[in-house]
Amino acid sequence: PSDHSLFTMMLATVVFFANRRVGLILAGCSVLIGLARVEAELHSPFQVLGGWLLGAVCGVMAYLIVQYIAQLYHKSTPTEKK
Repeated sequence: PSDHSLFTMMLATVVFFANRRVGLILAGCSVLIGLARVEAELHSPFQVLGGWLLGAVCGVMAYLIVQYIAQLYHKSTPTEKK
């Protein structure tokens, strides 16, 4: 798969969870980058599609892992008593 497509889609996916508008803009940029790489004949369309798919999956996994770690951290911190 295309590393450029994978990384940009992973970045767009992670940012999407924090800010949908910016995430969609980055996803559009990822699509443009992938199409440019196909047009320049650096990758086949299937390599770019594979990069986008893997990037989205990795982005979702990264987000879920960070959320899980954040939950563990909040459970382990003592609560303040008044």
